Amino acid sequence: MATAEFVYQDPLAIEKDTARYRLLTKGYVSVTNFEGKEILKVDPAAALTLLANVAIRDVSFLLRTAHLAELGIEAIWKIEVEDFPAFILVDDKGNAFFKQILQ
Repeated sequence: MATAEFVYQDPLAIEKDTARYRLLTKGYVSVTNFEGKEILKVDPAAALTLLANVAIRDVSFLLRTAHLAELGIEAIWKIEVEDFPAFILVDDKGNAFFKQILQ
């Protein structure tokens, strides 16, 4: 059995960064001096707690929006609100249930 010819591929090829970033907070990070050089000082407990909470929420739902959109109405959507219980209902065609009631 013949084996394929070896072709080296850089495992850490640097490409243009196309990721979308968002600022979570301007807190927990400051600039300070250490041995005559400016460095970033991070409050690890607070910053990592915030990052972990946001990451868990994002991974659970927000980053899967393209996948859920492909599923259409069959997908289960979780919508988070603060200080307000909310129920959003749609029919089997994706039409808003409450809109039909109010007409």
